[in-house]
Amino acid sequence: MVKISECSFGNIVINGTSYNEDILIVNDKVYTRIKELSKKYRKEYGHTPLSLDELKEYIDRYGKPKKIIIGTGHYGMMPITPDAMEYLESLKHENVEVIIDKTPNILNIIDRASSQNIPFMAIVHITC
Repeated sequence: MVKISECSFGNIVINGTSYNEDILIVNDKVYTRIKELSKKYRKEYGHTPLSLDELKEYIDRYGKPKKIIIGTGHYGMMPITPDAMEYLESLKHENVEVIIDKTPNILNIIDRASSQNIPFMAIVHITC
């Protein structure tokens, strides 16, 4: 089970382990976000966005969950590319619940999905 005990700008504590970089949570496992797949869009967006390339890599690698939770940062500044948004919309038609909000607002949603054993994927931006 995932238990987030602390989240501040640039840091998140999950199950007693502190992470100071963006993360991916798949069910109860925590991984480092593969931002390299989205960095080529950084200049265009001013921040490294969540791209379709990155999103599809996660789905290919870990499978399609029942719920995708995206934390866009403490101030909601992480962009999501239009093609990634289109893909997320298409997943809704496949009964995948998609939740996108500022990072502080998604923490309880992650905890709840984990405690209820709902297959989920959370992409969590921990700064801006």
